[in-house]
Amino acid sequence: MKKTTWLLLAISVVAMLLVAGCTPTTPAPTASPSPTPTATPTTPPADKECPKPVSTQIGTVYDPVQWGTVENIVFALDYITKLTITFNEPITSGCIEDPSKWDIVVKNNDRRDTELTETESVLVEGFSIPKVAVFDAELSTDGKKVEVYATVLESLSYVVKDVVYKDTNGNIGTAAGPFTVTDIFDGLICSQDDADDYATPDDVNIRSVLSLAGVPVATYSVANNPIISYTLVSGPKTPKVADVVEWKLKDCVVADELGNACCDYSDSTCCLEPTCAECEEGCPLGSEGSCL
Repeated sequence: MKKTTWLLLAISVVAMLLVAGCTPTTPAPTASPSPTPTATPTTPPADKECPKPVSTQIGTVYDPVQWGTVENIVFALDYITKLTITFNEPITSGCIEDPSKWDIVVKNNDRRDTELTETESVLVEGFSIPKVAVFDAELSTDGKKVEVYATVLESLSYVVKDVVYKDTNGNIGTAAGPFTVTDIFDGLICSQDDADDYATPDDVNIRSVLSLAGVPVATYSVANNPIISYTLVSGPKTPKVADVVEWKLKDCVVADELGNACCDYSDSTCCLEPTCAECEEGCPLGSEGSCL
C-alpha cells in the first residue's frame, strides 16, 4: 500500500471524529419532578344545631312515694314509672331537673279513661292525687340523658257477686252480692300481664266491700282472709293495646356545649316490654314493640 493511501485513511478518521465529536456515551441524568403542592384543609362549618332528643325509653323502678297516712296505715306507691330521654349530645339546662317543667300524658283507647293527665285527680284513701304526677327529674353525669319519674293512677269500678271467702276463723263462706268494688290501677299498661290486672279487681278491695257488708273478714290481712273465688259481673275490658306516653318539656331552655339553645321539646313512645325491634301502629300487646 502506498503512503498516500495511509495518509488519506488517517485524514478520514480524523474527519469522522470531528463530525461525531467526543461526547460521552453515558445517558444524561433525568431531571427531578417538581414537588406536589400541599392541599389546604377545608374548615368544617360551625355547629349551629340545637340538641335533639333521639329516644325515649319507659320502665318501672322501685322508688316508694308516700302520699299520706290513714288510721296508721301508710298509703304509698312502691313502683313508679321512669322515662329515660336520650339526647344526641351533652346538654346543659338550669330548669330541666324541675318537675314542674314536665308534662306527661298517657293515652290508650282501651282504658276507661282514654287520656290521663296531671290536671285530673283520683281519690285514694281520702287523698286527692293527680292521675299523672311528675315528682323528680335528673340529668345524667355525661349530660346526655334525663330520667323523669312519675306516678300514673286511674280509678276503676267493678261489680262482683257470689264471693267465696275465708273468714277470720278460717271458715269458708259465700256472699251473694252483688258488690260494687272500687279499685285504683297503678302504673302503665305495657304487657299482657298489665292488661289482665287492669281488668281484674284487687282482692284487698273485695275484702273491704265484704267487711262493709257485715262479713267477718279483715280488710288488710291477705294471708288470713283470702278471697277464694267470685263472679265478675261487670268491669273494664282487658286492653288489647299498650299505653302511649307523651312528654313535653315546657318553658325550659336546653343548650349544648357551644351555646346552641332551644325550648319546647317533646316526644312520644309506646309502652311495650322489650320483645322486638319496632313498634307497630296502635301498639298492640304481644306484638313487636320498641325495646326498652
